[in-house]
Amino acid sequence: MSLFDLLCVGVGGTIGTGVFVLSGLIAKEYSGPSAMFSFLIAGFACLISAASYGELSSRIPTAGSSYVYAYAALGEYPAVIAAWSLSLEYGLSGAAVSRSWGDKLATWVSSFGVSISTPLDAVGINLFAGFLMITCVLILLGGMNTGKITVNVFTVFKVLLVFFMMFGGFSQFQAQNLTPLVPLGYGGILRGATSCFFGYVGFDEV
Repeated sequence: MSLFDLLCVGVGGTIGTGVFVLSGLIAKEYSGPSAMFSFLIAGFACLISAASYGELSSRIPTAGSSYVYAYAALGEYPAVIAAWSLSLEYGLSGAAVSRSWGDKLATWVSSFGVSISTPLDAVGINLFAGFLMITCVLILLGGMNTGKITVNVFTVFKVLLVFFMMFGGFSQFQAQNLTPLVPLGYGGILRGATSCFFGYVGFDEV
């Protein structure tokens, strides 16, 4: 994998549901117009974490991520716990992202007047989310090259979409919407930052 491929893995894993969905939720429920500060605080926390990852990977230059780092510093059992924690992190975040995009797809299809409700909805099973997960597995089974190309294409598209949203937002800017800037106080900013941190999950893949 080239440097561009690795950047696409990290950026593609970071820009996604967290940015496209959580931004509105954080602004509405926690931070208000100060949501930008919540993202900055969460980004700074990720930067510190990434710096520690960089230091450890330069001192222990081998594959294995958190498992290897914990194994070298603390031993086998803490390393197993770290590895399971990381697996749980990506499992839960992957499920959350699939559910979010599954709901988006269901809403989009419903906008055409097509009813897509199933008996499984009553027990919280989202067929679209499952379909999305199966699609991702099939792409991975296609091999590293197929996965790399798919990630690169989607990452470039998502970055362009973010820039479109930024310029579109600036074109609709109204200064009165910034008042009050911190509606729920600094506690709201910090609470928003904790939610923002989920939006950055994926940066540590690199």
